[in-house]
Amino acid sequence: MPSFITMTINSKIEKIRESGYFRYLLYTLTVLVIVFFLVRNSIVKFIFDNKCTSIKNRYGLTINAEKVGVSGIRTLYVKSLTAKPENRDTLFRISRMEVKLNFIDLILLKINPLEIWLDKPFLSLVGDKYSSNYSFIASNKKLDLHHEIASSGETNKPSYQQKAIYRTLKAVFGLTTAKYHVNQFLFSYSDSAYSTQILIPKFESSTKGFETQVEVHENGENYFINLNGLTD
Repeated sequence: MPSFITMTINSKIEKIRESGYFRYLLYTLTVLVIVFFLVRNSIVKFIFDNKCTSIKNRYGLTINAEKVGVSGIRTLYVKSLTAKPENRDTLFRISRMEVKLNFIDLILLKINPLEIWLDKPFLSLVGDKYSSNYSFIASNKKLDLHHEIASSGETNKPSYQQKAIYRTLKAVFGLTTAKYHVNQFLFSYSDSAYSTQILIPKFESSTKGFETQVEVHENGENYFINLNGLTD
């Protein structure tokens, strides 16, 4: 019985091939793949612009990019990405960003980053109540880095500084389980009483964690901190 069913299926397939339908189907799929590769950058740009418009209408945050597209079959890239709240200082900018996605999830229109490359990312937070550039996401609350370092009576202890910066890194890079490859990351925070800049020349993270050296400029003082830990 099974051999009869197999023979019947093979016979049907052979008839399809002889009729030319199989060849037409193959040609159609080939054309669709070629068209997709030709217009994929336009599709990504269209989706990107729609998302940026939605964010601007909801939060008043203007996001621009010089170029957006696809490299290979599953890597998205953005060149000269900036985000600026209305009538406020720039929140962040990135010279170039690449995101490698899971191919199966991409087919299902799901975003699941596997690896992320960031070149010269700059994140700047202004904490003053009337000029804050992140109040739309933080409700004018002071950054934890301020409370844990500037408001602490033990600011000269490296352990407290290290814990605060570690939490900041975990908040920035622990949002996904993706591997991070970061070049020249600069973080800046300032308000009327406190200012700090954190420079990370190179940052590599994976599911095993991260290890990096941080250069800190805090209220006129400079020092270095070696950090390692887990991002999950």
